[in-house]
Amino acid sequence: RAPRRVADSARRPCPWTPSSSRFGAMRALLLALFAGVAGGYELRARLAGDAFLDAFDFIQGDDSQATHGYVLYQSRADAEAMGLAGVDDGNVFLSAGRPSSPGARVPSVRIEGAMSLTGGVLVLDLLRMPVGCATWPAYWLCNQTDPAGSPSWPAGGEIDVLEGVHLQASNAQTLHTLPGCVQDGGGNFTGETVTTDCASGTGCGIWGGPYGADLNAAGGGVLVTEWDPAGATGRQFIRSWFLPRGSDLAIQATSNSSLSQLDSWPAPNSYF
Repeated sequence: RAPRRVADSARRPCPWTPSSSRFGAMRALLLALFAGVAGGYELRARLAGDAFLDAFDFIQGDDSQATHGYVLYQSRADAEAMGLAGVDDGNVFLSAGRPSSPGARVPSVRIEGAMSLTGGVLVLDLLRMPVGCATWPAYWLCNQTDPAGSPSWPAGGEIDVLEGVHLQASNAQTLHTLPGCVQDGGGNFTGETVTTDCASGTGCGIWGGPYGADLNAAGGGVLVTEWDPAGATGRQFIRSWFLPRGSDLAIQATSNSSLSQLDSWPAPNSYF
């Protein structure tokens, strides 16, 4: 897939070489999953430490079938042995390493959830993320098949919650769908609509919330995504918030065993 619109800060020359130091790791405290119930949402899973890693499959091999990055994804055992994945002081970390030789692919980590979702609220408590030229860290949901059950992208659908490239400073939140879905800018949200055709190669995108160095400088934060495909609230929508660490809503989202309807929250960064 082609990267989303590239921010001005991402267009600056990138003096990356294979001998450069690591870009830093994706570090997370927890991932929480809430399912819809009458009047709100109820906690179904709170994943932290080794339980976080146990809930994902480590994809192995090159990236020729996905985003075509010049990387070589490692198994969990190899990633842990190389110091690219693990748990440190209670924090899950995922990282890229250094090529073994000039021209070799960069060892990296890609994980896919072992469970499937059909809606609800997802909460990611993120401490920091990789930053630098040649990086493309992302957190997203993707259906591996189209509505008929055949392997297909983007017909199966994709929700990009956190994504960007290089030195990008603003988070690109994007949908990929079958033809006929358009983001018209409707709804109350704080981000900037940059593309509207959700079936195009770049999808329909809304930029908003910190990313990269700005997110790290803020001490990370809590990403909350509400996905209501069945219209349980009378609407069908996807919306996401970035909550500053230590804020009342961030504490509520990461600590509570239930969440009420989120309509009383401030406007989200994105609304589809």
